[in-house]
Amino acid sequence: MNFIEESRAIDRWISHKVKQLAFPQTCRNRVSVGLLHYSLELQTAFFLLVENRLIGSAYALMRPIYESYVRACWLHLVATDEDLEHFKKDNAYRIKNPATGKWNNRSFDQIIQDLEQIDNRFVDTIATIKQKNWKVMNSLIHGGAEQIYRRISGETIQGVQAEADELRRVSGFVSSIALLSALELAKIAENNSFAKEVVERLTRRSETGE
Repeated sequence: MNFIEESRAIDRWISHKVKQLAFPQTCRNRVSVGLLHYSLELQTAFFLLVENRLIGSAYALMRPIYESYVRACWLHLVATDEDLEHFKKDNAYRIKNPATGKWNNRSFDQIIQDLEQIDNRFVDTIATIKQKNWKVMNSLIHGGAEQIYRRISGETIQGVQAEADELRRVSGFVSSIALLSALELAKIAENNSFAKEVVERLTRRSETGE
């Protein structure tokens, strides 16, 4: 089984497991679960694009896959009930300053900092990922140099070609975010057995360097 097949197998496993989950119906859970599910859907789309050799479009999904996971964690773990109501109304990530009563926008960097402050596990995951990959992810999704020059070969224009090692790394990144999203879903659903299975898979990937 090659690495694409392995990643697709993870995708199918997560999809099967997630369909069996039940969540307490709260506003916090609904918005968080919806965004985590969106991240997983994008991960599925990534591999469909890869299988059809639309590599540039697949790579463009790296940022929304990652960002949707991070924002979902913030909505579930950081936002207050009032913050969530404000999010539902204005579709904006803001927190209320208890001293002034004013609403303050949260940049993506601030969202990451908020998560780091409540749980150290985010320091070694989302913060490190952003530090290493943010510039490239932005270029890929916003039509930057990473997209442009991958399409030019001599005097011809062609679809983005990916070296096997690069595609393996990107596929591994996408699958890791999918597993992290699945872990958050398992926690929200209070499904300890599923959470344990996800952690075991993440641990194996870490040990093998995948």
